[in-house]
Amino acid sequence: MFDKDKSVRRMIRAGFGKNPLEGNFYYDASDRMDRVARFHAVEKENVSEELLVDDITWNDLEMDQVFLRMNHTNSFVGEQMLYHKLHVLDLGKDQKKADTFKARLAYLEKHESEREDMEVNLCKIGKNRNAYYLAEFLYQSERWKIGNSLFYLTLQLLFFGLFLSALVFDKEILLGLAGLSALVNLSVYLYTKSKYEVYLESLADFCRIYHFATFMEKHYKDNDLFLPSSVRDAIHALKGMNRIARGLNVKKQNTMTGDVLALLYDYIWGVTLFDVSLFNRIMKVINNKEDEVLTLFAYAGQMDLLVSVLSYRKSMGIYCEPDFGGEEMRALELAHPILPAPVRNDFTL
Repeated sequence: MFDKDKSVRRMIRAGFGKNPLEGNFYYDASDRMDRVARFHAVEKENVSEELLVDDITWNDLEMDQVFLRMNHTNSFVGEQMLYHKLHVLDLGKDQKKADTFKARLAYLEKHESEREDMEVNLCKIGKNRNAYYLAEFLYQSERWKIGNSLFYLTLQLLFFGLFLSALVFDKEILLGLAGLSALVNLSVYLYTKSKYEVYLESLADFCRIYHFATFMEKHYKDNDLFLPSSVRDAIHALKGMNRIARGLNVKKQNTMTGDVLALLYDYIWGVTLFDVSLFNRIMKVINNKEDEVLTLFAYAGQMDLLVSVLSYRKSMGIYCEPDFGGEEMRALELAHPILPAPVRNDFTL
């Protein structure tokens, strides 16, 4: 793991402050824009229409190209957050939020090693293909329960009741019925497994976000600038769910190695239907603690967005920070960022 972190750190250093479209396939999101946009598609419903950049303006300004030029994010959630924030004109509406954003940027610019540590841990979240659907999964957690919980509970109780009765009364017919119940349970487990594994992958993606948040808690425990109370509370509220989800994911990874004992264990576990029950339990927790789950999702994305902005500024060599105040909008020497040799203009609205 240490060697892998060193390799990731070298990649980060080589790419920081460079144009992400020039040869770095990890940062170039050209081939996944449809997936990057999925978070914005659900999150924009929570944003006032007057604060959103409409599709016509977005396309006229070639904002997809601006996003790609800025995208130095290290995770799927960072890409999605950057894409979404470029659509939202809310920073000037909240001075406290704007001040926090500027203070975080200034801190990371000054503390380069801490910024690299943060990037290494963001890279552990990764950019898995199916991870880009996580936001939809979390926003609609109630829909993703596997079947009827009472149905699975009945099958579990029936199996354990017959199995224990066979042991106590030593009756062959009870043992045969327990075996039949085991076959039914295993068939049900295998039937639902394909859907279950897709959902489990999404839970693994969230676990990686949770681990990033715990890394930040450990390193910034006394720093309210980088660890607000809402994030601390969310981390502690979701500890139990994370342990269960991590256990399910470890079991899945062991099974994927093809180890005979791991596969046998998977079938035995399948007979009990424990995995299905645990998954439904996790989904119930997510549904009940949706605010905390989405808080950590947004937090990881916002931290990654900071890195992207810093890298973009360094790569451009020239940038400005807006001053909010007054009723008019005034710009000096404004130019489109993707033009190679732009003519700069002043304007007032």
